[in-house]
Amino acid sequence: MFAFAPLIGRWMDRAGRRAALLAGCVTSIAGALLAATEANAVVIGVGLVAIGLGWSATFLGATAVISDITAPNERAGARGFTDLLISLTSAAAGLAGGIVLGSAGYRPLGVGLAVLVAGALILVARLREPVRIRV
Repeated sequence: MFAFAPLIGRWMDRAGRRAALLAGCVTSIAGALLAATEANAVVIGVGLVAIGLGWSATFLGATAVISDITAPNERAGARGFTDLLISLTSAAAGLAGGIVLGSAGYRPLGVGLAVLVAGALILVARLREPVRIRV
């Protein structure tokens, strides 16, 4: 998921945080729906790679937004708290996803992920590009 982080980061610095968040959400939705087709292992694999790329873009975009809008003396605490939330959410999602995958397959898992990320996409679409706090 982080293999393309340097490229995504450079692109995000030019295109903006909002663009990275939007692109990440759209890529994750596309990957989830692709995996949900359950066509074959290759298609599911491509879908999972797309989900990973989308996750990377949204993670980097959100991290940059948090860094942009917090004062330097608050940044470490804000980043630490969001990393904690991300870790807890990832653990819960991994557990829930494993249960759904084991009991129902990729289709409901992919559709469910697409719906969740679509909710995030709606929120991100309303986001204005953050003003960066400079020191």
